[in-house]
Amino acid sequence: LAVEVDRHLTSYIAGITGQRVKTSTEVRSFSVARLLFPFALGACDFVSGDVTVFRDVGVFEPHVIAHEFSHRKGYWKELEAQALAYLALTASGEPALVQSALCERLHRDWRALSGDDRAAFRDHLEHSDLRPELQAQFLDLNRGAALGGGAGPVEALMRRLYDERMRLTGQNGLSDYDVGFTNFLYTFELSSTARQEAPPAGAV
Repeated sequence: LAVEVDRHLTSYIAGITGQRVKTSTEVRSFSVARLLFPFALGACDFVSGDVTVFRDVGVFEPHVIAHEFSHRKGYWKELEAQALAYLALTASGEPALVQSALCERLHRDWRALSGDDRAAFRDHLEHSDLRPELQAQFLDLNRGAALGGGAGPVEALMRRLYDERMRLTGQNGLSDYDVGFTNFLYTFELSSTARQEAPPAGAV
């Protein structure tokens, strides 16, 4: 799966910038990163370029892999990685990869609308037409996602520190994963000045 995702991501980026970065799926230990960032789904080691996914995330896994490989290819900002992963997967033509991207977008849309209100997120989910197994994966992914929403003191502290780290590097904090990602895609799709068309499979 990682090889297939990386192939599509590399092709998509090369089609825009001409940049081609060869990657591998070999990784080393990420135990320290997992300890420091218990809320993270994956990570990219900025020094070695190693990428890992920390746990089974079901339908979301291709997007997580593509997100981390975007970092590996030099796109360090989270919004850049979110957007590139989504656009590459929806342009891939592979149904499983397109589905992953669309599920990621829907999850982030609901997160942008509900914020840290888990009840509101669940309400969006229960009033959707998603299949039961997908609803379960959405709930599992959102469990613990809200800052302070049942998270332990260490996790809450690390979230705040990570939010500050993002702001210090010219980003909008953790909201870039949800609100920033959602706003970017809608603006990109509706813009009359975008330099390229949004992949048809990803436009909503």
